[in-house]
Amino acid sequence: MLSEESGFSFIELIIVLIIMIILLTSINAYFINLQEQINASACKANQLGLVQAQNLYYVDLYMHEGEGDYAEELEDLIPYIDNEEIPVCPSQGTYLILEFGDIDCTIPSHKRIN
Repeated sequence: MLSEESGFSFIELIIVLIIMIILLTSINAYFINLQEQINASACKANQLGLVQAQNLYYVDLYMHEGEGDYAEELEDLIPYIDNEEIPVCPSQGTYLILEFGDIDCTIPSHKRIN
């Protein structure tokens, strides 16, 4: 006698699971890429804040000593940053002071376009 129970066969369940795994994998890859874009934007914003602090440092030194110069260490910029903390790259990069007071991150995708 044949059973007339309705339901899914084992093969149908496996196919549905495979399709779900493929969809979840592609969604996960999208969100990982999105998170990296968010981190890069935050890092670039941090760099702009440090450049502004660097400009304030230069002007302050010029006003008090008659000769401006850029900070050589990030710690010198602490009084010119709003919360008096050196910002940190969200992707664990390191900020470097370049020539003429410019600030850059060690992660290549976080480079600002001047």
